[in-house]
Amino acid sequence: MRALVAAAVALGCSLVGSAARADLNDDLAALTRAYGAAENVRHLTPRLYERGDVRPLLLDGEETDPSSEGCTTVVVLGSPTTSFVLRFAPTARGPEFADGENPEQSVAGAAQLVRCGIRKSMLGRLVLEMRSPRGVLETLVVRAKHPVAALTRTLAGRAPGPSAPFGQSGPRPTAPPLAERARATEAREKRQGAAAVDRRLLQADRNGTGEVLLTLPSGCHRFDVLGVSTPSHAPHGVDVDAELVWLANGEIGARDRTESADATLALCNGEAAPARLRFIGSPPGAPVVVLAARWPLPAALPEYWGPTVRARMAETLRDNHVRNLASAPVYSSLGVTGVTLLPMEVEPGRCYIAALAALRGTTAGLAVGLGSGTTRGQNRSTADQSDTSVSFCAGNERRITFEVEARGSGVAWLLSAWPAGRLPLGEVAE
Repeated sequence: MRALVAAAVALGCSLVGSAARADLNDDLAALTRAYGAAENVRHLTPRLYERGDVRPLLLDGEETDPSSEGCTTVVVLGSPTTSFVLRFAPTARGPEFADGENPEQSVAGAAQLVRCGIRKSMLGRLVLEMRSPRGVLETLVVRAKHPVAALTRTLAGRAPGPSAPFGQSGPRPTAPPLAERARATEAREKRQGAAAVDRRLLQADRNGTGEVLLTLPSGCHRFDVLGVSTPSHAPHGVDVDAELVWLANGEIGARDRTESADATLALCNGEAAPARLRFIGSPPGAPVVVLAARWPLPAALPEYWGPTVRARMAETLRDNHVRNLASAPVYSSLGVTGVTLLPMEVEPGRCYIAALAALRGTTAGLAVGLGSGTTRGQNRSTADQSDTSVSFCAGNERRITFEVEARGSGVAWLLSAWPAGRLPLGEVAE
């Protein structure tokens, strides 16, 4: 009887899946017919995505060519219940088209994105992030002299219909007084073991901006730029933004663009270097407090890595809340874009922490997994992150295999593992 029930359930699921697939194929065929007058319609290979997957769509050179005047339209279709986002991977220089970087959220399992002329070059950084548990997605790429019609004109069933208006959230809460927030922030940094916490009082100029020159010693740093509480003449609140720029090369070391009266910058450097901290968004002439906290680089980072790699791995350990590593890494390996398998000798019953960091290139996501016998583990970054970590305890096996996947352009990465304790006697790793 149970076998018959299971068979019936399996058959029902198969029929539902087949019906959904048939509807998707019908929609795809209808769009292909509707776009038939375009110069070129390319159907990409269908792909299976799982929740958290972030993959580039990999358009070809003609579809992203900024020198031509035509338009490129990207249409992605899934089942109507599928949820995903089309967005642009960041570059090492930051967003190149500040007014065109908005993500495109799927509606009724469909999303359409158009770029014309020079803005077509943005499509070379187009990635898809899956939000649903699992689903197959179809992609059409259309080149034409003008943008093609909205897909909802051809696929009426994909039209979401009218939406309810947004509610009113009310005024922004007033921040506590500046002195009170400064004391609380300084106390927090000291509780977290900061070796030093320095406080500076600055005054914004008539444009609400200001800057200060710094010489940052080797270590990990956190800067809290605190603006005044909401004044009566600014009913929408104070929004202080900040960034730290290295003077040696003009590169941005850290940036905060959140909507708050306070801005926070965090970074690590392997050797002393001059920098400029800039802020904007304060009321003109108002006081601004800058709190600078510093922690030494972890002693578990080998000196022979050099200052740049040590700083990058220190940021990775900090981002993934890894502290108090007692010894040097027992395993390290370099790699590049793609999928790489790496064997590592382990001690039965020993626990480890492995950290993966991109050293250069533009990343569209990093992932690390491991497996052997009873030992399993995996973790991945988001598309805008360039590091991740995984912890595990070895069972009875003496070797595990890492699987590292790096997506992006020109990515070079470092994977390192440190011992981190031992399983209690008689306990089995799960």
